[in-house]
Amino acid sequence: MQYLQRLPLILALAGSLFSGLLSSLRLRAHNEVMFHMILSMVIFYFMGLFIRSTVLNIKTQVDEKWVKQEAAEKAQKEKEEAEKNKQEKTEEFLGKSIDYTTNDLGDESFEPLPVSEFIRKELKDN
Repeated sequence: MQYLQRLPLILALAGSLFSGLLSSLRLRAHNEVMFHMILSMVIFYFMGLFIRSTVLNIKTQVDEKWVKQEAAEKAQKEKEEAEKNKQEKTEEFLGKSIDYTTNDLGDESFEPLPVSEFIRKELKDN
């Protein structure tokens, strides 16, 4: 991250050096070369500031998404563990809570469906 803090200065110096070399190769006056170097230094410094702020903003957004994703994964994992524990507890007591007794009313309460009588009656009517 330290290189991001130095980015505007590095860009300004590189731009100034490049501008100074180009102006010197064209055999311009020293006053004109210095003016071009100062102008390019200011322009590249502000470009470096813009680039640095953009990169830092992107980094903070990525970090925030990373934290949110980790929190969501942690919550999902806790939810799955809670469901697993709940399922284990229900399976543990499943056999213990079944009632095996029946209501013994005997055969007196059983009455067959009157389907056969209904069929005979319908056949006679037709």
